[in-house]
Amino acid sequence: MIDVAAVGKPLAGIIGRKPRVGDALVTRPGFGYTGLVFKLYYNNELDKWIDVKAVREGIEILRRPKPELGMLNDLLRYRDCISASMDSSDGLGKVLWTMSIDGGVKIVVNELPVNDEFLNSVSSITDINIEEIVFNGGEEFLPVFSIKGNCIPEFEKLGFKPFATVEDGNGVYFKGSILRYRGWDYFIGWSST
Repeated sequence: MIDVAAVGKPLAGIIGRKPRVGDALVTRPGFGYTGLVFKLYYNNELDKWIDVKAVREGIEILRRPKPELGMLNDLLRYRDCISASMDSSDGLGKVLWTMSIDGGVKIVVNELPVNDEFLNSVSSITDINIEEIVFNGGEEFLPVFSIKGNCIPEFEKLGFKPFATVEDGNGVYFKGSILRYRGWDYFIGWSST
């Protein structure tokens, strides 16, 4: 394994983990790929589904992650739109719960941040819970931003998808119920309540 660390000074101040009420949460619609690979691997079914396009892409993402460094300059133009940000490598569920707790807000997930190609590709795989792999499986280099509602069009032009809203209250909700998926924990694996 090769790991890299960088230290830098922010140009426009630090972005924390506290979203504002009224914000939208946005990310790239690329969730599910690595969570799918991990789930199949831990269920000893990876070889059975190795020819499925989403599985092959998930393996490639794990082998050779590709950060979109060019996106950083675009994001600097919209710094005033962003109230919170987190990396999703420990799972989308962990990001949402951390933002909810740290910000003292309620987060309502309106749709899964996945793309149609992924959904079509995994439709042939039996016994896979899409929600579990999206919320518990982390994706390298897919940031989640909390942004002002009027900034959504600019972020959509950059390839981001609004998938959740920030409201008064606390907790994380999906489909009218509290989100039970909590992301990845190094000591216990995938976690849910």
